[in-house]
Parts: sequence; structure tokens; C-alpha cells
Amino acid sequence: MSSWASLYTECCNAAGVVPREEIAALADPNTITLNGNCSERFARRVDDTEFAALCTAIGRSMSVVALDVSYNHISSKGAAVLADLLRTNATLQTIQLAHNNIDAEGARALADSLMLNMTVLSLTLSGNPVDDEGGIALGTMLRGNNTLNELHVASCSLGTKAILSIVQAAQTHPSLSSLYLDKPLIKGPHDVQSVMQHLAATLKETRALVDLSLNFFELADDSLAYILPALVHNTSLLRLSLRGNKLSPGAGELIATFLARRPELIALDLTANRLGDVGATALAGSLRTHPSIRQLLLASNAIGEVGLIDIADALVECTSISEMTLWGNRFSEDATSAFYQYRDQLEALHLDFEFYVVDGVVMLAQK
Repeated sequence: MSSWASLYTECCNAAGVVPREEIAALADPNTITLNGNCSERFARRVDDTEFAALCTAIGRSMSVVALDVSYNHISSKGAAVLADLLRTNATLQTIQLAHNNIDAEGARALADSLMLNMTVLSLTLSGNPVDDEGGIALGTMLRGNNTLNELHVASCSLGTKAILSIVQAAQTHPSLSSLYLDKPLIKGPHDVQSVMQHLAATLKETRALVDLSLNFFELADDSLAYILPALVHNTSLLRLSLRGNKLSPGAGELIATFLARRPELIALDLTANRLGDVGATALAGSLRTHPSIRQLLLASNAIGEVGLIDIADALVECTSISEMTLWGNRFSEDATSAFYQYRDQLEALHLDFEFYVVDGVVMLAQK
């Protein structure tokens, strides 16, 4: 039996939990994956007791770099055990705790431990009921921690105060390159505008932020217009996600301006907005000459025949693009034919639909 197997089994036995064969079988684990959203673990998810035993084993082994325990039954009690481990551990770099039951108390414990931790680079808490108090604690942590690269706090029940705490801390953080703030609990346009004001200041100052996600953020055209100068000014940002917001056809011109003035951008997600033909046509104009864009996601945007034909023509001219999504828009026969005529040129491009022909009529199917 390997040293890790002996250590892990001993820690499980001491805690009164049954060791998992797939974890005990790891010879010298660099990565431990125990996500609960898979068939083999769906009926036996990790709880606090088992997680505590695992943390003890990780602390004693000093070899685990990445830990994924997403979609389990870990509460703030388990988070506190992990926080204790992080005060002394010098190996863990990536921690995924998405979709557990960690509330403000657990988030605060993790934040406190990360104030002095110099090794953790990525923390994912998305889908936990962290609430404002926990979010504010994470913002405070960012003011003291200089090593974190990624923070994922999507769908964490964060209100305006928590979002502002994190955004303001990101302004001066030297290494935070990825920030996911999706689906906050912002109550109205005034609060959205307040967040955008501080976000604009952050985007103007930081040179670390590369990946920003503001999905389901209640953003309308006026909010986008407010932060557009900052988005243009920030040359470090390479990936921007605005999925599921309230952007209308008028936002298309704003985004086209952003693309035209940010030739470094490589990914833009606008899925599930309402850009329509006007917005799509504006985007197509910038897409034609953009030198770097690789991924442009436009699914479910109420784009009709005119806009889709313009996008098809632009795709052939844009040499950098490798992925585009368009399913959920209003494909007419002519729009479908516009893409089909370029099928050879688009063969290497990853699209979210495919062609098939019935009685000489070209049709589309979702991939």
C-alpha cells in the first residue's frame, strides 16, 4: 500500500468515515477531484466529516496542488477546517468549492486564512450562499493577499456592498487576473450604476485583470456606455463575458466601438441579450477587421436574416476567429444559405450548429 493510501485511510478511519477507493488508489496525488455532480458520486457526496478527514490527509501529505470538491454537502464547518489547513499548507494552489453550503461564516474563515497564505492562486466559491457579509470579507482579504490570480463568486447572493468591496479591492490588487461576479443580488438601476462607477475606476487603474465576467448583472445599454471608456482604456483585459444581460440593438454599436479600439481582445460572450439585426450588423463591421478575436458568442440574441447574413460574410474575412455560437437566433432560409455557401471556409471554425440537406433544402441542427 502506498504512503498516500496509508495516510488517507488512517485519517478516514480516525474520523469514522469510509475511505474512497478512487482516492486511496492515487499513488502520490497532485490533484484530488471529488466533485459531486457526476454519476459515480451523485448518491454519495462529500460531507463535512469526510472533508475534514481529507483535509487532514492533504495537510500531512504536502503534495496536493489542486482540490475540487464542487457540488457536495460541505458547509461552513468544513470551510473552517480548510481555513485552518491553509494557514500552514504551502502546496495547494487551486481550490474549487462551487455549489456547496458555505455561508458568510465559512467565507469569512477562508478569507481570514488567505490573508497570510502565499500559495493559493485560484478560489472558486460560486453557487454558495456567501451573502454580503462573506463577500465583504473576501474584499478585505484581497487588500491583504497579493498572490490570488482567480476569484469566482458567481451566484453567491452578493449584494451591492459586497460587490463594491471586491471591485474596489481589485483596483490595486497586483495579481488578480480573473474575476467572476455573475448573478449578484443588485436591487435596481441605481445600484447597478454605483457598481459600474467603481468598476470603471478599477478598469482604468488595474493592469492585472485579464478575464472579467458580469453575466446576469442587469446591465442595460446605459450601463455599458458608462464603462465603455474604461473598457477601451484597459489594455490588459482580453476576455469579457456579458451573458444574460439587457443589452438592446443600440448596444451593438457600443460593442463594435469597443472591438475596433481593443484589437487585443480574444473572447467576448454576449449570449442571451437582445442585439437584433442592428446590433449584429454593427458587430459584423468590427469583426471583419479584428486581428485577435477568437471566440464570439452570440446565441439567443433575436438576430434575424439581415444580421445573420452580415455575420456570415464577416466570418469569412475574420482570420483569427475559431469559435462562434449563433443558435437560438432567427435563421431564415436565406440566412442559412448564407452560412452554407461558406461551409468550406468555415470548416475549421467551431460553430454550435451543423448543416443537413433535405430535398435540396439546407437546414440547421444544433450541435
